[in-house]
Amino acid sequence: MLELPPLTIEDLREFPFTAKAIEQLEREAYLKGYQEGLELGRAIKTRRETIKTIILVRFGELPKELEEKIENTDDMEILYEMLKRALLSSKIEEIS
Repeated sequence: MLELPPLTIEDLREFPFTAKAIEQLEREAYLKGYQEGLELGRAIKTRRETIKTIILVRFGELPKELEEKIENTDDMEILYEMLKRALLSSKIEEIS
């Protein structure tokens, strides 16, 4: 059995038939990551807007400090918890 030494990505780039495949895979991975980032950004923006709307409808006001906290939060789990509190809290102070 013929054994080949392990090859690195850089080694494979030197072969024309694998260089193009590697380039295509890298491009696809980049685009996929970019697309996922856009989708996450849209989801975060939507959740923020939902939280602010619920607060305004339920309490008639959105204090500046709370609005800033919502806008400065990028963690979907934290935003989800804020959303639940916005729906279930009896006082606006319980949301933040």
